[in-house]
Amino acid sequence: MKIELLDLKKLGFKKNHVTACESGDKPCDYYTLDIGNDYVKFCLMADEKDGLFEVRIFDYTSFVFTETTELTLLINILKNNYARQNKTAKRD
Repeated sequence: MKIELLDLKKLGFKKNHVTACESGDKPCDYYTLDIGNDYVKFCLMADEKDGLFEVRIFDYTSFVFTETTELTLLINILKNNYARQNKTAKRD
């Protein structure tokens, strides 16, 4: 199933609005999901194309997600790993 706006909202993505002045062109919106509480967070960014969304890992154009199932799995894996690593770090 292709990623739609409702999927992004359910997964916790936040809307970011860019004004025409800020973009130097037309105003636009994009969506982000930060994972982790570290100084440098793992960030996923979503852009709309023809009514559907593509999600990329911030600063990595090689990774593009267009399917809800794949994106959900990725987010769950990242969140679970982050939680597990923080539990381990607190015990040490």
